[in-house]
Order: sequence, then structure tokens, then C-alpha cells
Amino acid sequence: MDYEKLVKDRQKLFDEYLLELLKLYGFRNFIGRVMDSCGTYGQPYIPGSFDKTAFKCGQMSIGMMLRSWISAVDPNALPLIEKEFLNELKEEERKRQETEE
Repeated sequence: MDYEKLVKDRQKLFDEYLLELLKLYGFRNFIGRVMDSCGTYGQPYIPGSFDKTAFKCGQMSIGMMLRSWISAVDPNALPLIEKEFLNELKEEERKRQETEE
């Protein structure tokens, strides 16, 4: 088996696994939390701190890599992940407010 075929076969298998995982609500929720933690939608620049800026850029690149993989196998998954993640945050906030009352 040549190297290029091996890479294509492994990528196809990876895509199939990812597509199956994206069917699971818990996995989508986990990925939403990972992308949020990576600061995927944030600003990486920290004035006066090259090291912290570089670290945040690395975090963001992980989030962007996940977005790229997901959109390649299912273009509809990212909007669903974002919607579900926001709904989870709203529900957590609602519960927090109820306990404060």
C-alpha cells in the first residue's frame, strides 16, 4: 500500500468517526465547551505580553482546527453546536438565578 492511499484511507475513517460522534448531543456539547475554552471567537492579543498572546493564539488555532474538521464532514453541525451550547449556557444561568432567589 502506498503512503498517499494510506493517508486517504485514514482520513476517510477519521471523517466517518467524527460524523458518528457529531450525532451525539453530549459530544456536540463537549466540542462547544472546548471551542469556547479555546477562545475561538475571541481576541488573542494581550497588550504588552508576547507570551500570553502567543499562548492564546495557540488555543485559538486548536478551536479553528476543530471548526475546520467539523465543517468538512458536516456543514450543518457547527450552527447546531453553537445553538445547543448557547442554550446550555442560558439554562445554567437560569438555574443559577433560581438558586440566588
